[in-house]
Amino acid sequence: SVSVNNKAVVFLGSQTAGKSTMTAAFHQAGYPMVADDVVAIRFDEEVTVVPGVPQIRLCTDSIEGLAVKDTIRYENDWGPEKAYYPIDDQSGTVPLGGIYSLRESEAVAITSLDGPAAFFELVTNTYAQGLLADTNATTDHFEQCTAILDRTPTRQLNRPKQFERLPEVLDLIAKDVDRTDRNGAPNAER
Repeated sequence: SVSVNNKAVVFLGSQTAGKSTMTAAFHQAGYPMVADDVVAIRFDEEVTVVPGVPQIRLCTDSIEGLAVKDTIRYENDWGPEKAYYPIDDQSGTVPLGGIYSLRESEAVAITSLDGPAAFFELVTNTYAQGLLADTNATTDHFEQCTAILDRTPTRQLNRPKQFERLPEVLDLIAKDVDRTDRNGAPNAER
């Protein structure tokens, strides 16, 4: 996830969907990284995203496509196709501003996800889903997902997996975050 105008933007998707690539592209464009791989969400007066480990795990294609320098590779860690991009200027805890489920498409577009579709995206992209039943935490988790969706715009982001199109995608997300409030409604002042 990244911080866009002091709001955390979280990316959802299957393995290889491009979540870390989106995070790295935003970071290279000057947006602070919040977390990669596992995003911790805290429920205080508002829903916030807590900073994770200050590195982004990238595949070789993303490292080359984004021209990332100074990556670190560890022996016997996720195979030879992954490396870590260390981050020096990580964001602090920020309010959750938007959730974007990544889908590959020729066109670049954002559509709203509501109701069961949004709930399904959030639940199916939960880290360590198998532990929920084992720890009797499924009900709590469903309630937390519902609370997140009640307060946070949830979108489907359609975009091609083409590095040269990333500036267009980043611009669209930044504008979407700027023009919506916590409930996904357009900001009145914009």
